Amino acid sequence: VYMTSNNKRRPRHERVAEAQRPPFRLNDRDALILKFINDCRALTTQQVEMLFFKSAKPAYGRLHKLYHHEYVERLFITQVVTAPAASRVVYTIAPLGAAVLAQTYGYSPEDIHPASRQVRSWEKLQHLLAINDVRLALTRAVWDTPDMSIRDWRDEFVFRSAPRYVTVKTAR
Repeated sequence: VYMTSNNKRRPRHERVAEAQRPPFRLNDRDALILKFINDCRALTTQQVEMLFFKSAKPAYGRLHKLYHHEYVERLFITQVVTAPAASRVVYTIAPLGAAVLAQTYGYSPEDIHPASRQVRSWEKLQHLLAINDVRLALTRAVWDTPDMSIRDWRDEFVFRSAPRYVTVKTAR
């Protein structure tokens, strides 16, 4: 449980004042988490857990700190069948996280993908998260397999920005 110095829970939907933030030091895994959040455009807590952690508690704790220290933004997927407190959290890159990506991986402004209208649209977000499930499962499998790597991943946004259509001629 994340508590502030006056023994109250930190708010879920807003950042706490700088003096109340949990202790934090950015590490190499954090930079890689930021890279995947940016490159996938949005990730849920469960997706980050699957890729980088062995259980939920450390994943929640690390994402909590990345959020309160302004490296990531949070969006909430409210589900009608559950209470608002049970809403799934979706993380996107924040400006400070983008600065880490520029410094660590040489990202240019064109490589940074903050939350867009598409990510904020419920239907499109569900589609994006489903694609990310496939991408992350493939990434995890490749990481666990010696002598394999993913050289390049081109997401749907790349294909839509420069469509190349194939025409199939039938025998009619």
